[in-house]
Amino acid sequence: MTHRPAANMVSTTLGENPGGEAITKDLLNQFEIGKVFDDNTAPITSIDFHASGEVCVTASADDSLRLYDAVNGTAKTFVWSKKYGCAHARFTHSRSSIIYASTKEDDTIRYHTLHENKYLRYFRGHAARVVDIEMSPNSDAFLSASADGEVRLWDLRTQHCQGLLAARPGSSGARGAPRVAFDQVAKVFCVAVAGVLRLYDVGNYDAGPFSTLEIPTLVSPLPSSSRPPIITAVEFANDGKDILVSTSGEAHYLVDSYAKKGAQAVRAALVGYGNERGMELRAAFSPDAQFTFSGSDDGSVFVWSSGAQFGPLRSGDGDVPAVVRWNPRYMMFATANGNQLAFWSPPAQSNIVPMVVT
Repeated sequence: MTHRPAANMVSTTLGENPGGEAITKDLLNQFEIGKVFDDNTAPITSIDFHASGEVCVTASADDSLRLYDAVNGTAKTFVWSKKYGCAHARFTHSRSSIIYASTKEDDTIRYHTLHENKYLRYFRGHAARVVDIEMSPNSDAFLSASADGEVRLWDLRTQHCQGLLAARPGSSGARGAPRVAFDQVAKVFCVAVAGVLRLYDVGNYDAGPFSTLEIPTLVSPLPSSSRPPIITAVEFANDGKDILVSTSGEAHYLVDSYAKKGAQAVRAALVGYGNERGMELRAAFSPDAQFTFSGSDDGSVFVWSSGAQFGPLRSGDGDVPAVVRWNPRYMMFATANGNQLAFWSPPAQSNIVPMVVT
């Protein structure tokens, strides 16, 4: 295991400015990789930060789940899931407990305490590979989605499924594998599949979606496309107004969640990065939702402000940063570059302070 500091490595301890700093273009242009963790032997497939911002967890195709101290930039612990595999690891409201999907023996979701290294509960019901999991930001509820188009609503306190959205006719296959997200106050959740985003009221999802939004280029891809892009992730902005839609193509999208029926919902196509191999990239909002980030196949991280690109953070010379995840509290983000986890931060600061999120 090697932890390689970059030049001008900075500490990620709490800074002297307790009020925090705002994210700006000037500050972002100073970001560089501060720590690299070479702990995995296969690609990292997911990254998640705890709401406190103090720890993050990764899942990897080598069947390991790893916990990192994001404040001090150190590896804390890891556990194996050799029998079941692991993907889509997400923190619960405890910084030592996670939920994650199986990739091998079955399609069970496992609730696991990393502190005691034991399972607390199993969530069974999906009959196909689980492709996404999202935890509610303010309750014990979570969403899961599977490759057969099925979306389930769960509660950590019981093994029984709390709600089911059946697959749409003809939605099976890669283009029919949904992705899910809660808004920041857990009043609304989104189910995105085949270029269509359906928004549901959490308390009244049985009534069906209250809004349906479309991304035309994903609903009807070009006939010449031998590999039509799929939606790989969805994420609400902190104010709920925009939804970031990640894809396996060469464009991600900002979608207006308040768009009226029949109106153009796509506010911006985020282009300029490379993805010729059709990787399942996961883009990310900054916590203030003023910036969006995506990895590129040249190894760099591209940044957009209000839909307009202002350049990559760094000329790429490594593996593709397939997953980008921002720390919700501290001035840093993480990327999964193949089997490496990288922490990015601004070297101009002697300490990384909390962020001001408006």
